[in-house]
Amino acid sequence: MTNYSAYLKFKLDSDKKLSTLLTRSAKSLSQGLYDMTNEAMAGAERASWYLSCLVPGESDICSELRHEDLRWIRSMVKAKSKNDVIFDMVELYFKRKIAKITPAVEKSLLLKITEKLSALAANKASDTLNKKTLAYFLTVMILSSYDFREALSKTIIKTVGSLVGAASFYGKVQISAMAARRLKAIHPKYYWDLYNNDMEMLYYLIEDPMSKIMYIIDSGSTDEEEITFLVNELVRK
Repeated sequence: MTNYSAYLKFKLDSDKKLSTLLTRSAKSLSQGLYDMTNEAMAGAERASWYLSCLVPGESDICSELRHEDLRWIRSMVKAKSKNDVIFDMVELYFKRKIAKITPAVEKSLLLKITEKLSALAANKASDTLNKKTLAYFLTVMILSSYDFREALSKTIIKTVGSLVGAASFYGKVQISAMAARRLKAIHPKYYWDLYNNDMEMLYYLIEDPMSKIMYIIDSGSTDEEEITFLVNELVRK
């Protein structure tokens, strides 16, 4: 199974301008330092939100933006310090989902998964994590799937590259912040699980494949039914 976090760290390390960009103020963003890229356009959008701070009564917006900026920095530090932050984010979701599953159902689902993963699961189990839980093996299966690999690789390549200016830097923050806000509105419990681990601003990396997984799971009426449905879908592929 690919360690996407290793590639993510490599991409972050290739950014030679991060230390200087972190010190640039939002004021510099309002002076036309934009190129025609998605990140720059997102940076321009965030700059316009900062300019609204000049409007009386909009202090709450400014506080939220500054808070997100700081959370983004903390998430980047987390991404570089964790052994496999992508794995950890996905596993956090499943840890909550299986919390109320009975031991009998958990055992049954584990058997289905291990039969599907076979050697892959056994090899990964001997890696950095050693607790063989349903959440753990579900995460192995998800990250090993073709759809997840493709979506995640494209996102990392597209949004985690060299920073070329203040607009690009704030564009990254804006993209991260908007994904985190969407998650908070739709799946607040998962959002707070990530937040408490300084990873909510990294959710944008897995938003596309995880949103599809969560949609599948939401088709069930109980936690056990939801996880069983997902496992059956994964095993069939």
